[in-house]
Amino acid sequence: MPRPLRSILADSGLLLSVGVGVQLIALLLLPWISRLYAPDTLGDLALILSIATLLSIAVGGRYEQAIVVCQEPLERNHLLRLTLWITALATLLLLALVPAIDPWIGTTRYASLQGKLWLIPPVVCALGLCATLSNYALSLGHFKRIATSKAVQGLGNNGLKVGFGLLAPSVWSLWCAQIASTLLSLIPLLRPLKLRRQAKTSSSRLQLRLVARKYRAFPLFSLPQAVITTLLGSLLILFIPLGYTTIEVGLVSMATMLARRPIQLIADSVSQVYFNRLSVAHHAQAPWRPLVRPLLMVTLLVGLPTLLLLWWAMPYLVSWLLAPEYAACTAIIRAMLVYLLVLFFTSIINVIPDIIERQRAHLRVQLLNLLLQVALLVLLIYVLRTPFAETVSTYYLVIALYHVVYGGWLLYLVHRHDQRLQQV
Repeated sequence: MPRPLRSILADSGLLLSVGVGVQLIALLLLPWISRLYAPDTLGDLALILSIATLLSIAVGGRYEQAIVVCQEPLERNHLLRLTLWITALATLLLLALVPAIDPWIGTTRYASLQGKLWLIPPVVCALGLCATLSNYALSLGHFKRIATSKAVQGLGNNGLKVGFGLLAPSVWSLWCAQIASTLLSLIPLLRPLKLRRQAKTSSSRLQLRLVARKYRAFPLFSLPQAVITTLLGSLLILFIPLGYTTIEVGLVSMATMLARRPIQLIADSVSQVYFNRLSVAHHAQAPWRPLVRPLLMVTLLVGLPTLLLLWWAMPYLVSWLLAPEYAACTAIIRAMLVYLLVLFFTSIINVIPDIIERQRAHLRVQLLNLLLQVALLVLLIYVLRTPFAETVSTYYLVIALYHVVYGGWLLYLVHRHDQRLQQV
């Protein structure tokens, strides 16, 4: 194995081991969860979390990403305080909007969310704080604290789902598990914040305005791009109620927990270290090819055999892990597999445009993807009115092809980056 990849895996090894351990426990708890909660209950939670996750990307103005890129400790502290202020103000704004939106949503296809919109702002705030403090710890190289935070969140979320479900299985039980586990995951991340306070660094309004202006590319370009990326990840769930029911939303949500979430968690763990390493390499004017090429080779050599094995084993896994009412998850997960393989690679290196300040081009690429997916879902659900299984399989095939093209563009940026270094 190439030395750069070994080094990255060493730094992300703890994150990976924690992620794998959490997912193994989550898989063991899935039989309980699938028998405690009906598909429509999971569907309601999936809609709430999809909206909350989308909004949580925006509450920090995307300045939490700038914390990782910033190489100056004082500026990093100013960015941290700026992000926390924006998160607090955005959460208060959301709380003020809920009374106005709640009566209206009862007249739409999302009527099942009426009376539950109050659940969204606390989740948004908790997720925003978690992302900010995690990136601050990442910028300081505190990988153990990040790993502990992920373990607390993953184990707490799944364990509390079962615990609350045994008492009273409902969407409120699922929400309590989500919010409690997210808040508990903040505790390991508070130590770096305490050290910053002990350093007695303060941030005046002028200093906050200066760092906000210096890193304005993040809210101007990275923020829309991140919102689009997050929206793309939950677009299918948000569109399903327009043509089907919350039962189908619950099936996709369960399939995501069984297949996509473990892959995404591992990719996120590696991506955090890659973000740090690529940023440092760019700052030191070092090439990226030794970091990216081994990742591509490992993805192909390990991913393709794993994909074929999972395709064969999926009916047995679903029947063993899930309740009978979730049997349709087999076809959904099989439709996901090719997409998940490509997504694993692209989601690790999609930070490259942020590092080299190509956010505007990245925004255009992601906007094109969003328009493609919206047009596809409108065609399948409204125009052709295809059956649910056919809609899901066609959707994942098309976006898998898109991510192949998207990955090629990211590799082109790596090539251009290294080529310019050779010319200097």
